[in-house]
Amino acid sequence: MTKKVILVALLAVGSFSLRAQQLSPTDKADLNSTIAQFMKHTESMNFEGIVDMTYPKVFDLVTKQQMLSLLNGLSGMGFEVSYDSITNQEPILVAKNDSVKYALVNYYSEMVMKITKEEMKTKESIDILKLSLLNTAGVESIDYVEETSSLIVKGNKRLLAIKDQAYDDQWSAIEFDVNNPALNAMLVPTPILTEISEFINKN
Repeated sequence: MTKKVILVALLAVGSFSLRAQQLSPTDKADLNSTIAQFMKHTESMNFEGIVDMTYPKVFDLVTKQQMLSLLNGLSGMGFEVSYDSITNQEPILVAKNDSVKYALVNYYSEMVMKITKEEMKTKESIDILKLSLLNTAGVESIDYVEETSSLIVKGNKRLLAIKDQAYDDQWSAIEFDVNNPALNAMLVPTPILTEISEFINKN
């Protein structure tokens, strides 16, 4: 259960295809507002705000309290996490069915992970942590600043914004990783995942 909670919590950030034109003006305005607020919560590490804007279907897998406990427990694991910057591109509608719309949001982030536990500041521990982070979707570079015992994690990542009539027909979001098909399949129908993957491959 702990592994599942961690996995789900981590979900919990130019020219575009013509599919972007399928968003109505109202949908586009609502979605842009939702994404701006989600990014603001992420940058300020407002975990309750992030959880409140997370796609509700996630909580069929873990409870809100479990997710919040894990996110708030990062400091107890030996890290202080903050963001230097988060910049997102315009959301793109990539798939829909009769009751749900799906939009991808590409974003760039620079995250600072300050190591607070002395036993985790060894070269071996730092190398293991860097390797683990590099296997996370979207992470492109990691630098260690010895003076502050901090890892600077940079990368381009994706949010999947979802407007689902089953959940009040409001936009919400999850982190989207094409390399995690098992978790994606628990949240998004297979035909929609195929459309999303095809869109990503073409763009």
